[in-house]
Amino acid sequence: MGDRLLPESTPEHQETRKATGLRVAYTRVLVAAGVALLGWQLVSHVPHEQTVVFALGEGATRVSRLEIVWEAEGQAGEGRLVLNFPTPPPERLVRQFRLANGEYDFRVAARVRSEALERTEVTRRVTLEGNTVTLRLEELTQ
Repeated sequence: MGDRLLPESTPEHQETRKATGLRVAYTRVLVAAGVALLGWQLVSHVPHEQTVVFALGEGATRVSRLEIVWEAEGQAGEGRLVLNFPTPPPERLVRQFRLANGEYDFRVAARVRSEALERTEVTRRVTLEGNTVTLRLEELTQ
């Protein structure tokens, strides 16, 4: 009529214990997988070192100033960097930025040495994923 108690030595009781143990094991695996997935998602949104190379090309000797503005997709004016060069800069400038992985727009404006005050500007969209990204900016110095 009601629930009957199974002696521990019966096959039915052993199967019940085995099924309960499997459910516990599966639950632990699923919880661990969920925690790992959540951790992985959060880590990609945490800012970390990103290396960006600004390739100015052969005309780099004409550059007296670079103004770099970057913003993540959907966020306005995240950061700004101004580099003044009393002496000509190298053809390639390497900078570290502390940014989360994702899509970014880098707007780079150059002031070049000439008789007239010249300023040129380009925008590059890049995906930062923790690897080195090179922005080719040769047209700024032509």
